Amino acid sequence: MISNPDLILYACIAKGSTILAEFASPTAEPGIEEIAHKCIGIAPPPPHHTTFSQTAKKKTYTFLIDDPFVYFAVYHHDLAKLESSWFIDRVKISFLELIASNSVRDLDNLAALCFQAEFSPQFREILALDLDLGMDSLTETTSKDSRNPSMDSTKEKTVPLLKKKKKKRSSGVCSIGGMEDKSSGGGGHRGHRRREQSCGGLGKRKGSERKKMG
Repeated sequence: MISNPDLILYACIAKGSTILAEFASPTAEPGIEEIAHKCIGIAPPPPHHTTFSQTAKKKTYTFLIDDPFVYFAVYHHDLAKLESSWFIDRVKISFLELIASNSVRDLDNLAALCFQAEFSPQFREILALDLDLGMDSLTETTSKDSRNPSMDSTKEKTVPLLKKKKKKRSSGVCSIGGMEDKSSGGGGHRGHRRREQSCGGLGKRKGSERKKMG
């Protein structure tokens, strides 16, 4: 990843002198495209070289040749060499993936900027210019996904628990209440009545015995 995308001033993909797609940084000086077009059309690659670069006036001009295509970039001289190499190689890989998925287009007859609309988003992705937007979307999607399972799990857990509590209350209260009604209500009065009847019987027996003796 490029630590500072502003150091990438210009990049393009060309076939011969025809530029197929290009990117120009807003921080680049005016007319950077014209300078790049001249470099593509004039500068012949050194023999037996796939990459070469030249630095002038605090700018580094780099070519990556992969016949029949040429990948060209202009960097600020402060950009680390490792990052500049990674960038132009990444452009090459992304472009080859694009043309591999586009079998309809005739690669022998390509018009100027014919891949501009398709490859412009690729330039931005490589430079991570849309990284903040992508992270916001990812965070929002993740938060939605994380909320749904928790809500579902809460529902699954609370419904059975509520049912269990209702069952315990209804069965427990009714059974205990029924036992109290039977023991205190019916049993208590019956015991008193039996005692009264037994006491009354004893009194009558004692009275009859006194009458006989008298």
